[in-house]
Order: sequence, then C-alpha cells, then structure tokens
Amino acid sequence: MLNTEALKDYIRHVYYLESSLYKQERLLNQVNNEINIIRNQRPEPLCELEDTSKANDIWEDGWFPAFVKFFVFCSIVVFAIGMFVDNPSGDISEVIGWTFNKLLIGLITGIVLCLIVGGIKYNIQKNDIDQRNNRISLQNEQILSENKEMEIYNERKINILITELEKAKKFYNETKNVLNEYYSYDIIYKKYRNLPAVSAFHEYLTSKQCYELEGHEGAYVRYEFDLKMGTILSKLDEIIDKLDSIKENQRMLYDAIIEGNRVSNRIYNEIQRGTKKLERLENNQKLSIYYGKITAENTEYMKNLIIYNSMRIR
Repeated sequence: MLNTEALKDYIRHVYYLESSLYKQERLLNQVNNEINIIRNQRPEPLCELEDTSKANDIWEDGWFPAFVKFFVFCSIVVFAIGMFVDNPSGDISEVIGWTFNKLLIGLITGIVLCLIVGGIKYNIQKNDIDQRNNRISLQNEQILSENKEMEIYNERKINILITELEKAKKFYNETKNVLNEYYSYDIIYKKYRNLPAVSAFHEYLTSKQCYELEGHEGAYVRYEFDLKMGTILSKLDEIIDKLDSIKENQRMLYDAIIEGNRVSNRIYNEIQRGTKKLERLENNQKLSIYYGKITAENTEYMKNLIIYNSMRIR
C-alpha cells in the first residue's frame, strides 16, 4: 500500500494526466468539427435564367379581350370619321350597309393594330428578358469561378487540418498510454478512473478531508456520499453544462475544465488562424511549444512511475 504522501503524489499525477487528456480530446473534437463544417459547406447556387416564354404574356387578360378592345376602339374611331366624311342618307338599307362597312373596317383595323402593338410589346419584353438572362449568365460564370476557387481552398485547408488532427491524436494517444500505465498499478478502482472522480480524490487528499482511498473514512466512501447527497456531479457532459454550479464543491475539477477549455481554445484559434492562411502548421512556434510541453510532461510522469514499482498491487 502507498503511504499518504505517496498516494497524494500519485493521485496528483493522475489528476494532471486526466486534465491533459480532457484538454487534448476537446481540441481533437474542435478540429474534427471544423473539418466537418468545411466538408458540409455547399457551393453558392447558380441563379435561374428567366423563362423566355414569359415574353408571350403580352396581354394580361389574353389575346381575345385585347382584340375586342382594339375592335371597339377602332370602330368608334372609324364611325366618328365616317360621320364627317361620308354620312349615309336616310335610306335604311344604305345605313345598314354603311354601318356594316364601318364595323368591318373597325374589325380589320383592330386586328391589324392589335397584332402590330402585340408584336412590338413581344419584342420589347423578349429583349428585356434576354438582357436580364445575359446578366444572370455573367453572374453565374462568376459564381462558378468563385465556387471552384473555394473548393480548391477548402480542399487544401482540410488537408492541413487532417494533418494537424493526426498529429494531435498522436500526442493524445501518448498521454493516454502514460495514464494507462498509472492505472495499471491498480491503485484506483476501475469505476473511478475518470476526471470527475480523480479530481474529487485529489481535492479530498490535498485538503486532508481523507488520507486514503479505501476504508470507511476513505475517498471512495466520501465520493459516493457526496454523489448521493447531490453536492457533486459525476457525469462530465452534465458538469460542462452546469460548470458554474461545481465551482464551490468541485473546485479542482472546475479548475481543470476551465484551464482545459482555455488552452484548447487558444490552440484551436491558432490552428484556425494558420489554416485560414494555408500556412504549414508544423512551422508554427505556438503549436510546437504546446506539443513540446505535452511531451515533456508525459516524460516526467513516466519517470515518476519508477517510485511506484515496488508498491504495485498485483
């Protein structure tokens, strides 16, 4: 068994490893989400060309009502002119013939005039539609060009992000392996091998509320009691959603999440900044420092395992 000081030291290392994994996993999720967002981007849609058949819609009410209107108008004009030019005599048959003649002239004139005006309106409308379609075609060419440029840009950006994602996974797996080495000593029960539980144990031992993990006054019993009383939370998703509520009773867990969020956001923003400019991220000094720190910490934690070799529980 580990003495109290050795146990505190061991739990502290596990706490920092779990915190590091939280930070790194959050960064992995952020980068992966960014890749998915870019992949799901849709190109700007092309504008639809206007239907040239709309040019046939010359008259709002259709051709027949238009013919009737022109016939009535022309007939009135013809009758008015006829009254001054060749006013018929009083003979009824002559009046009927004169009237029929004027109506026929009005009909023919109305049809011809309707066709002429309709043709002019058709040409005007067809020309307007053609001009608008020409502008739309030019706009679509610009959209196609911009879509192609964006596709090439996004492809290069995704490649950079995938490379960085694989690099971040490598460091995550290295940290996970170090943590598994610590857990392989079976000092902590499998049930409690997670950030919320380890943070609570670290807080209990550091604040001298507990001096061991097992026993009726140990950290396991205290942890289960606090869970039962509802003074602490154990599910990480729920904790993240209610982060402010754990500030008092789960301070070390709160600090780990706040710090993990801060660091992962900073590194993610740096990755975004670099990929936006299509920079080679392997030359990014801030990222190199970040990964270098993880390597140094993992190396140090592995060295510290030596002191537990003689105390390993089989």
